[in-house]
Amino acid sequence: MTSPLRAPDQRRFAAETEQFRRELLAHCYRMVGSAHDAEDLVQETYLRAWRSYAGFEGRASIRSWLYKIATNVCLRAVEPRRIRLLPSGLTGPSSEPGRVPSVVAPGEVAWLEPLPDAWIAPPADDPAAVTIARESVRLALIASLQHLPARQRAILILRDVLAFSAAETAEILDTTTAAVKSGLQRARARLADREPEPLLEPTDERARALLEGYIAAFERSDAALLEQVLRADATLEATPFRDWQSGRSMCIHVLDTYVLGTAGDWRMVATTANGQPAAVVYHRDGDGVLRADGAVVLDATAEGVSRVMKFQDPALVGAFGYPEVLAPQWAYERAEVRPYDPEWAVRASVEREQLSDLLAPWLVDRVEHIGSTAVPGLAAKPIVDLMVTVADLDTAVEEAADRLAAAGWCYVPPELDLRPWRRFFVKPDASGQRREAHLHLIQTGHQRWTDQLTFRDALRSDARLAQRYADLKRRLAQQSGHDREAYTEGKADFVASVLDSSR
Repeated sequence: MTSPLRAPDQRRFAAETEQFRRELLAHCYRMVGSAHDAEDLVQETYLRAWRSYAGFEGRASIRSWLYKIATNVCLRAVEPRRIRLLPSGLTGPSSEPGRVPSVVAPGEVAWLEPLPDAWIAPPADDPAAVTIARESVRLALIASLQHLPARQRAILILRDVLAFSAAETAEILDTTTAAVKSGLQRARARLADREPEPLLEPTDERARALLEGYIAAFERSDAALLEQVLRADATLEATPFRDWQSGRSMCIHVLDTYVLGTAGDWRMVATTANGQPAAVVYHRDGDGVLRADGAVVLDATAEGVSRVMKFQDPALVGAFGYPEVLAPQWAYERAEVRPYDPEWAVRASVEREQLSDLLAPWLVDRVEHIGSTAVPGLAAKPIVDLMVTVADLDTAVEEAADRLAAAGWCYVPPELDLRPWRRFFVKPDASGQRREAHLHLIQTGHQRWTDQLTFRDALRSDARLAQRYADLKRRLAQQSGHDREAYTEGKADFVASVLDSSR
């Protein structure tokens, strides 16, 4: 049994091995076709290497030694598992335009996963770091590799992708040079008819334009835009669906009929994966919240997108470093304090009348105009705040949500609002980038109702107090207007002092 490494040994181990972590991750990904599994296998590789480091004699390079460990860890891992596939690995393309795409039962197929480029990108502050060739992790190649027997897959990767010699490969796999040469010949023969076509780099201007067009088609629900993006012979695959489509017209028919929905249902954020243009995907749920849906990867060529691969797995969004819930554009609006505008009172009056009708079955009290826009002469953010009381918050939201949504109100769920004493709605402007109004639903009898009215009325009755508040808000907007929570928190002491004085 190897004794634990002393601290100097641990530091030396890290110094000698950490530089290879990213390329080992790419290697394990090529072997198993799953980014998450590859990450686990790299962890196992380093654990095994650390345990045996004291016995490393240096007869091979540290890099070859690590690849030997990693390759054998992968081979043991794939033995009991099914290979990972794309839908095109199951059957031929669908030939029935009217057929609803069928979902594969959970657990029936192990699906291939995309690899975020950020996972294997060299550190920006290390110009000497090894750059992993994009073409060596392209999805088409990874999908093809999964169809090889595991040892042939390892031989092909070690020889043709990583450029190890036949002798080095034999040492890594504990076999003979002759066996390596034979295995490589068979692997190449099996992949001869799966040669991937040349693709544009994701940084290419044409590739970026194609990705932008694909994203716009979904976000605007505009199937016509796909005509400009997809190549005539394009294919469309999406996990966990068994059926896949070949030909631009078939692809667009399926997307337009079953997927696109209405404008605003989808939001995509451009990124890169497998050395290709990609996007993380969000879909709007029944509450109007954009929730993680998965990722899409495009094969971009000079003539257009030749292949679309959509992976419907919400966990992938987190793998790319994005949140489970995507806030709309108005959520990032900077806090901007403007001189008082009489139009705010007019707009509030219109909204109060509409809300009185919309929420009539649930209202306990009248609709109140609160906040700074309710104080004549006070500089404020140009957002009208309205407040109502209801008997039960969750019941009111559940029953009134559709009415409010139809009137342009967006629900902000409690887990995002972080204020359990209210239920919060925002009405954005036509562009969706700025807020026009806020609606605060308050439980009847809650102290917040009284506090909001007390603070408003104190400002209305004391011009000097209102001026001090305006000065504070201008300072806060200048200091932290980009952070609305910090802006709000900066007013807390002033608000509390006014309420204390009014009691």
